[in-house]
Amino acid sequence: MASKQIEKLAVSCYNGQMTVAKEVKQIILKAEDGAVITYDDFSYLQNFNAVSKVLSRLARDGVIKRLEKGRYYKAGVTKFGEKGPLEADVVKSLAEGGYVSGNVIYNELGLTDQVPNEIVIIGKQYNRKKEIGNISIKYQKREGKFNHKSRKYLQILDAMKDIKKIPGVAPSEVLDRLIIIVKAMNMTEQERLAKYGTEYKPMVRALLGAIFDELGSNLSSSLEMSLNPLTNYNIGLKMSRVSTLKRWKIA
Repeated sequence: MASKQIEKLAVSCYNGQMTVAKEVKQIILKAEDGAVITYDDFSYLQNFNAVSKVLSRLARDGVIKRLEKGRYYKAGVTKFGEKGPLEADVVKSLAEGGYVSGNVIYNELGLTDQVPNEIVIIGKQYNRKKEIGNISIKYQKREGKFNHKSRKYLQILDAMKDIKKIPGVAPSEVLDRLIIIVKAMNMTEQERLAKYGTEYKPMVRALLGAIFDELGSNLSSSLEMSLNPLTNYNIGLKMSRVSTLKRWKIA
């Protein structure tokens, strides 16, 4: 998906008369320093090979720098040194086909006050770590279909999965916040959360079921049927005031 800035520049510059090389170079020169650039930004030119060659040449000339295959950023220099890529653009670009998870999202959800130094991207790429400027990226491979509609539900379910690992906060505090988040959803959103929840491990299904129970929702029934009634889940919630945990064998 094209970045907003490059997309706007492409619309304003394109006249159908320039060569691919001139078109691509003109747009990149007008882009903000640090802007992330991909092949998709120039898909309207319908000439992938030509675009690829131009980007490779501009990278050799130092106009842009390579992030990874098919992804670059516009190089820039300030009085403090080289300007790296824009973090938000990097994350958005690298997360295409997947989604951002981990502590950066848990911070946005209000589950922890700690600011993470690593960004976790869930997708179909193999497990690996990558340093891009001052940004630390950790890829975690997971099967499934990820899109903008499922992302927010998967992020909430990931928080349930990681409830014992979220830094600077007790699991009971995380649970209280998750209940507030789920309660704020409308019925359709809660149904989608329950649907995606069935794809997670038993502990997450039990925790989600207990949350629905606490909210008086009947969405817990399908989750309950998917669980072994003899299994106990030790999550560190013995001190929690949530009344439904015992029925779900959660402690």
